[in-house]
Amino acid sequence: MDKQRMSENAKKSIDDLFLKIEELENKRDKVSGELRIKFDKVITDLKHERDKLNADFDKFQKSTEKEWGKHKETFDESMHSFKEGFNKLASFFKNENK
Repeated sequence: MDKQRMSENAKKSIDDLFLKIEELENKRDKVSGELRIKFDKVITDLKHERDKLNADFDKFQKSTEKEWGKHKETFDESMHSFKEGFNKLASFFKNENK
């Protein structure tokens, strides 16, 4: 896959994940007690991951044809870490509904 297509796919994935985080944040009131404290911690961590992901995506987009493979790898690692954090956040609602 070429850099342009990867960039477009990555941007769409990022936008989708950020939208889902906003949706989960809006459900914060459904989480109570100690679980809410953990939820807030995960949100804070996830926002830091989001900032790193954005920075890595920016580097990827601005990279030259020669460099983009390296920056793609870094971006992929950030995306994986971000998705793990997102899944952790989503699990609060799965656990709450049991």
